[in-house]
Amino acid sequence: MFFILRYKLSLPMKKSGLYYVARKAINTLKKQNSEGISITELVHQLSVPKRRVYDIKLLLEGIGLIESKKKGGESYLFWKTVEKEEDSGKITCSKVEIQFDGEVTSVSNKGNIVLIESKGENVEIDILE
Repeated sequence: MFFILRYKLSLPMKKSGLYYVARKAINTLKKQNSEGISITELVHQLSVPKRRVYDIKLLLEGIGLIESKKKGGESYLFWKTVEKEEDSGKITCSKVEIQFDGEVTSVSNKGNIVLIESKGENVEIDILE
């Protein structure tokens, strides 16, 4: 049996820290359409040195969340979308984080299927891998 412990860091993060900049970059990349965003534009939007954007780029590429392509001599970043089967609502990935707006009332599994019930109505799913 495996348990995943989650906790939040109680110390305030500096708005100029790499964590804050990475979260802001992720939100910006998720909002981009299929055109992506150039590294120069991302540097401008985040107001950080180019080396910080490259740090974030290498990390997010390494864990498979973004891809980069060259266009006209400049690198463009694209958020990888998860393919979803239209009728079933299924997603294909190996690891997800699920956040409910209400209390989780039960968790059960049958073979390779996990059923989670909650009192809340909204669910946020983040693809981790």
